[in-house]
This record gives sequence, structure tokens and C-alpha cells, in this order.
Amino acid sequence: MATDSLRSRFAHLPVGMYQTTPGPQGRFLDANAALAEILGAASVDELLGHPPASFYLQPSNRDDFHGRVRAHGAAREEFCLLTLDGRLAWVVKAAQYREVPGFGTVIEGTLEDVTDSRVVEQRLTLALDAGGLGVFELDPLTGSVAVDGRLLTLYGLSDPEDLASYEQWRSMVLPEDLPDTEAAVHHASAKTSYWDVTFRIMRPDGACRTVRSFGRQLLGVDGAPVRQVGINEDITDRQEAEDRLLAQKQWLEEAQQIARLGYWVSYPRGDHAHGALWWSEMVYAIFGQDPEQFTPSIEAFYALVHPADRDAVDTAIRNADRHGGFSVEHRILRPDGDVRWVSELGRVIYGEEAQVDRVIGVVQDITEQRALREELAYHAAHDPLTALFNRRQMRLRLEQAYAAYQRHGTPFALILLDIDRFKQLNDAHGHVSGDQVLRQVAEAMDTALRTEDTASRWGGEEFLILLERSDQEPAAELAERLRMLIAESIFEVHAETMRTTVSAGVAAIKPGLSLDDLISRADQAMYRAKAAGRNQVVVWGREGL
Repeated sequence: MATDSLRSRFAHLPVGMYQTTPGPQGRFLDANAALAEILGAASVDELLGHPPASFYLQPSNRDDFHGRVRAHGAAREEFCLLTLDGRLAWVVKAAQYREVPGFGTVIEGTLEDVTDSRVVEQRLTLALDAGGLGVFELDPLTGSVAVDGRLLTLYGLSDPEDLASYEQWRSMVLPEDLPDTEAAVHHASAKTSYWDVTFRIMRPDGACRTVRSFGRQLLGVDGAPVRQVGINEDITDRQEAEDRLLAQKQWLEEAQQIARLGYWVSYPRGDHAHGALWWSEMVYAIFGQDPEQFTPSIEAFYALVHPADRDAVDTAIRNADRHGGFSVEHRILRPDGDVRWVSELGRVIYGEEAQVDRVIGVVQDITEQRALREELAYHAAHDPLTALFNRRQMRLRLEQAYAAYQRHGTPFALILLDIDRFKQLNDAHGHVSGDQVLRQVAEAMDTALRTEDTASRWGGEEFLILLERSDQEPAAELAERLRMLIAESIFEVHAETMRTTVSAGVAAIKPGLSLDDLISRADQAMYRAKAAGRNQVVVWGREGL
């Protein structure tokens, strides 16, 4: 056995690595510097002089753990250990048996400090900065609370003494939200150890804010709660946006779920496409991987990235050294076949001679956020009644067509259609019937348009059609086909049938003509068709225009 193998190979790894002999009287064979630091030793040599069993508060903890290792070949568990410098350290320990040629059976494993690790704190700070989250810690025995500056800001406070106790926090929660909130945390304390609950607070400035709280209950050796650690997020703006969307569109039963956030550390080699990778538990959950079965590495990560996104991810990671970090959104493939969108944010940590030592970062599941953005973009661009482009989006398309005409001389033309006697139809049959006619007219128009044509509901009963790469004559022919199509169509309204007609104005772009002037010409032509008896097409430049 090479006594310096773990020291040299994992000298910079923030997770403790060790090898021991099996059995109750087992001894350390090898360890890295991180393990010595976690267990309160001044050096690896000092640590190797102490038996592993001496760190357990209860011998049964070690016996039970190694019993599971023997039974299953590997195990992973969280305990409380007593360090050489007298601290109580909560750690996550993982171990497995391995046969070493020429030596025999050894136990290899990792130890991660989950109480006050400097590296974990660094990762957590990055995650909190990225998500705008505030952290708190509660002593359930005394009711005392410790909070960070982000959480104070979230609650509209500046002095930590104003939020130093459970009762002070309780007084800020709206009374109607308090029972469910406390019940969720109590259930976590008694059952799951985790909670995730949303409630409202009243800040000193009178602002009512909606907060999401998620965290966990930490238990002592005797199973009694010793502290609660959690995160608060102000979701007021998001909640209000969701409520408005539900009220206006009536198509969302529930808006986006708050994204989960995980952190990771990579140790790239050479081109950044290879090397070791460490994941937090949440990253395993986001990627749908079992920590007992999956070993993260940069190569394994690339295999989980959607093939269509691998080039973009690879480019971002390869350029991280030059830019000091990277940010990229991409899809991942989960073992259950689910495809999820994630956002990756990484920061390069440099070692000696400005060489990359490691990259630390966060990953967030943004699947629901992306879906919501796409839905919002659709509704922002489309008329909710006819599903055609709305006036604002059509104006953008018109400006693009006009710019192409100015740069390259690409022609385009407009058709402005107006349903004849639409007011009388509404008065006689009601606005619901009028809406049905608008929808069916839009559907009829869609069957006659080319793929490159763009139709919009311009306003009221008016429809504006953009014909790109087209001049006046093809536009006039299409307008006539649309007029005849609608005149010959039978529209069903409340189990009744009716007919309607449209009047249309046509205008094509000409040198020196502004976009507004072109729209005005189509509008004037349409009104000339109305004045001439309706159910007609009038082309600007003909018939006196």
C-alpha cells in the first residue's frame, strides 16, 4: 500500500478520503488532508495515529454502519462524530470493501462535513447569491434564531436582533397562514425531516410579501431535534404574475413550481472535458440519479446532456478558463426518459500560477420556468380570441418587412379586411355570437393563406394580412379569393347558420412610402370598398385612389 496515494491524488478535494483495515480494531491506512481537517487533526500523520472507532460517540453507530457495508458491499449514512479538537461534527460517510492485490481487504470511503465546512459554505454562498435566498438557523430548545443579511432584507429588517427569536418571526407571519406553516414544519420534525411551505409576512414598512420556506430538521444522537436549518425566498412578484395570468387567461391551473438548486465542484484536466466531479444531493435529484449507483465525472455529465445541446455546453465549459466562469442553459436526459431544462452557472477557482484548480457552480431545474416563458411569449404575441397575431406583434413583423424592403428592395403588400355590418350582427345575436364569427372568419382565412403570409387581428372586426415577397397584383388576387371564400362560407352560431361578407383594401409598398402611409392606404382602400356597397376589394392606385 502506498502511504501517500490518497494524499497526493486527492490533496485538494474538499471531501475526506480514507482507507482502513476492517474489523472492530481497524486502523487507518491512508487519508487525505480534508479528512484530517474534518476530524480535527493537525496533519494526516496525526490522524493516522488514532483508531477510527475513537471518533464515534456511540460504538453501535460504527457497528451498524459496517454491518450494512458487509451486507450490501457499500453503505452511506449521516452521523455525529467527536473530533480530536473536541467538536461535534455532523458528517455524511460512505464506504465500501475493496480487495487490494498483495494486501487483502480494505475499507475505502469518503467523509463529508455537513456542519460548518468552509468549502460547503463557499458553495452555499454561490447558490444563495444566484437564487437571492436568505438562510436561517433555529434552536428548537431555546427558540433563538440566527439569520443572514439576505433574509433580513427579505423581511424588511436591518438589525439581526429584530429577528433573533422564533416568536419574533411568528409575529410577522399573517395569522391566517400561521397554522398551516407551523403544521408543515412540525410534520417535518416528526416525519420527514424536510419541509417546504409558502406563507405571507407583513413587513415593518407595511408591505405584504409571499415567502417560500424550505429546509430540514437536524436530529441529535438520541433522535431529538437539535436545530432547524432552512432557506427563505421572496416569491411575491412571481406569485402576483401567476395570479394575474390565471385571472386574465384562465388557462393555468397552477403556475411554475419554484426551481430546485444544487451545487457541484469539478476538477477538470487539460481541455476541461475530463476530470473528477462532485455533486450535492440536490444535483442527484435534478438529474434523477441514485447516489448509491451513479458516480459523477465530467465525462459522465456530458453523457447526460441532450445531444442537441452538447456543443453549446462544451463551448461554454471550454471557454470558462478565459472568462473566469460560464453560464449556460441546456437539456438533460434522465434515466426515466424525462427531458428537463437546467441552468448551469460555474465559477473558476485558480490555484498557483493562475492555473485552474477547480470549478464550483450551481445547477437549477428551470423546466417549468422555460415552459411558462414560452406560454407568456405566445399570449403576448397572439390575440386570445382568434389565435392570430395581435396588433403589437403584427407591427413588429411589418417593421421587419419594411427594413428588408429598405435594405434589399424586397417587396411586400398589405390586405386590410373588415367584416361587413358586424355591429348589427352583435346587436342582433349578442357578443358571444360575434366572437364565434370572428373565430370562424380567422379560420377560413387561414386555409387560403400561403405559409409565408402573416395574418393578424388588427382591431375589433379588422384583420390585417402581410404578404412578404409580393407586389400589388398577387395581393389583390388573394384579397378577392378571401372575399369570395368568406361570402360563400356558412358560419355556425349557437346551432344556427348565417353568412357574412368582408370589405378589403389592398396596398403595396412603393419607393418613398413610409410604413404608416402604406397602412393608411390599405385602410382608405378598405373604407372605399365599404362606401361602394361592401363585399368588395379596392386596390390603392385604382378606382380613383
